Amino acid sequence: MSACDIICNIYVNHPPNNDLKTKEMKKKENKKKDSQLSSTTTHFITEEMRLLKIGPCFMSTDIQEIGLGLVIVGRIHQSGKISIAFFLVDSFCLGVKDCGYKLYLKQDEIEDILNMFYNFDFKPCSYEEAHNMIYGAVHFAEKGGIKPNENFELMKYFLAEDNAEIPHIAYEFGRNGEHYLCAKDKEELNRFLPLLQKALGKDVEYIILDEDTEEEEIEEYLERESEYTFKIPDYPRQVTLIHPWVYKELAKEYDKGLPDEQTFSRLLDLPHDELRHDLEQIILYKLGQFHRVPVKKQKEDSVILAAVILLSVVGNEESLGCVLECLHQPEVFYDLYIGDFIVESIMPSLYFTGKNQLKKLMEEMKIPGLYPFAKSVIPEAVLRIAIETPERKAEVVAWFHELLQFIIHDPQHGASVPPVLVGLILDDIITLKAFELLPECKTIIKERLADEDTFRDLKDIEQLMIDENKQMKLTLDYRDIIKCLRGEKNSFGVEIN
Repeated sequence: MSACDIICNIYVNHPPNNDLKTKEMKKKENKKKDSQLSSTTTHFITEEMRLLKIGPCFMSTDIQEIGLGLVIVGRIHQSGKISIAFFLVDSFCLGVKDCGYKLYLKQDEIEDILNMFYNFDFKPCSYEEAHNMIYGAVHFAEKGGIKPNENFELMKYFLAEDNAEIPHIAYEFGRNGEHYLCAKDKEELNRFLPLLQKALGKDVEYIILDEDTEEEEIEEYLERESEYTFKIPDYPRQVTLIHPWVYKELAKEYDKGLPDEQTFSRLLDLPHDELRHDLEQIILYKLGQFHRVPVKKQKEDSVILAAVILLSVVGNEESLGCVLECLHQPEVFYDLYIGDFIVESIMPSLYFTGKNQLKKLMEEMKIPGLYPFAKSVIPEAVLRIAIETPERKAEVVAWFHELLQFIIHDPQHGASVPPVLVGLILDDIITLKAFELLPECKTIIKERLADEDTFRDLKDIEQLMIDENKQMKLTLDYRDIIKCLRGEKNSFGVEIN
């Protein structure tokens, strides 16, 4: 992994932002995913993105001089929000090395994102310039037998089709017109050089980047990550259901990847205690199946996702343990079975089943070795208690105070609450407007316990608390959650234009 790849992995997938909506996307997208995107997101991008107007576009100023840079293409929704795609372009040889996306941003959020790409200087560009840079690099790489990054197959839908309708701009690719491979390490050299030599002959120029610098940057990056070490319990190997047809209904293949509202309504016509029993049994059985079957042999489905959503309606305090088990899983689980909507899909059930069990939720936060972006659902649900019942704000502030004290004095130094999760917790505290927690926030920043890409100065937090306007709330209504995951509404229950 080179410095350029680290930059792309960190910032393309989760540039920091303090708006509630982009914060949720940051939680879901922070780490680069190896599995495919959720079917709802894929459907929205492939079927609707090209129908939106072209928005702001940007390009690295020295992309041709240094051979590597970012090209950003925006699309404008009727609501005024902007969705953008990032393309890490190697103009010397490899074409599109990586790409990612962010949905439903405000204009000032885009500026924040540009500022976070501190290794690149940007200039606004026309769509035609962006298009020709991206596709020109792709075509140049293909001459050397190199295909674009696998995510390009989806991200290309942010672009217009590459045909004669787009005015041609002649950029120069390669170094002196020839392919010049800047390999991040010997492994990448061995991967691409044979392809280039097969297509172009043996005289392909290449260089291996400074491995010492690379190792230092990798070490710094990995220090921000937390290792998944949670010991999984022995989940049930068989399931006994009161209504066996419930599982069959949830396991069907549905348009847009999730049962529609009518199917959910039919399930909710069952006695709620009986449905709750069956849903909990199904979830635990499916979790066990996930751990017993090799990942490569698994196919993504919506059984657990739909069952968790239904628990937001029929679950009770006894259901909390089952919901928490859904937050105990490794990252690949969410790639396969939850998709890009960890917070939207699980937080409502956690809120309804755990709002009177704050002690249990605190115990969960202190468990080491869990996937941090799943664990971030917990403080989000606790924050929601203060939003829904303002008279409980003091209780919620006390909960966050205990959590911050634990972070500061944690003898395991971030094993339970790693820096990236601390940054997300500070986001929640800002939304809570908990000025009384500023002393703890100051200590956290001074001791560098939070991800530095999130907050560098206590003044940032205090000013954001002052500036924070009334935030739109993530929907708790299961019907809106369904439509959100099916791409029909956004995370706040507002119809997508």
